[in-house]
Amino acid sequence: MHAATITDLLRRPKSVLKRADSEDVVLRSGGVIVGRLISEARAASLYDSADLAGYLLANLVDDANERGRLAELLKKRFPWVKFLPEKAREKFTREFIDMLSACVSVGKTARLEEVVYSWRSTALIYADPQLAAELRRPLSGETRRIPRP
Repeated sequence: MHAATITDLLRRPKSVLKRADSEDVVLRSGGVIVGRLISEARAASLYDSADLAGYLLANLVDDANERGRLAELLKKRFPWVKFLPEKAREKFTREFIDMLSACVSVGKTARLEEVVYSWRSTALIYADPQLAAELRRPLSGETRRIPRP
């Protein structure tokens, strides 16, 4: 990885862009990272590699034993998974695999981050038995129907 400033890019664009053909160029302004330059060919190569890895992972874990191994790896990467009940862990693993495959196919990972965030929130509830009990109790008082708009 090579560092360059915005001034470098403006004064010597050919030099900075040529460097981006072989490695990432991190652009800084006032010591703060403001961007990253990467060639289209290298970006496409990275995307293709991620796509292949996602495809292989999704298809390798069709077998229950492999899914169990992936669940163990996810538990190491996301220690909060230990708070989820066993069935919820299995569901998280399946949802993670499905969303990983879908995200890689379009080159966007935001939805995968949403899956991880929502399951982490669920694990936080299971980690606090008092909170979990509170959320399981029936709502008090009269329930009212809200009319459809």
